[in-house]
Amino acid sequence: MSAQIDDALAELNDRLAERGIHAPIYVHDGMTAVMVHRDGDMPAMFDRALEDGPEVVGELTAQIGRERGLPEDWLSRVGTEPP
Repeated sequence: MSAQIDDALAELNDRLAERGIHAPIYVHDGMTAVMVHRDGDMPAMFDRALEDGPEVVGELTAQIGRERGLPEDWLSRVGTEPP
């Protein structure tokens, strides 16, 4: 991955952490998977992740893309384009 994508991923992680959201990102053979959960006990994490986790990840990804001159769907492209 390029340094630009590494920096964008680090920023995404920081912004999610500010909201109490943990979202490990896995990239394998052109597929990107994001596992979203919140701080707290398991039922609360599960309920909150379903409630607003995926939307927050998508909104922040698009925002970071705009700010950094990347496509808004840059996270979906990680692992599908040459470094």
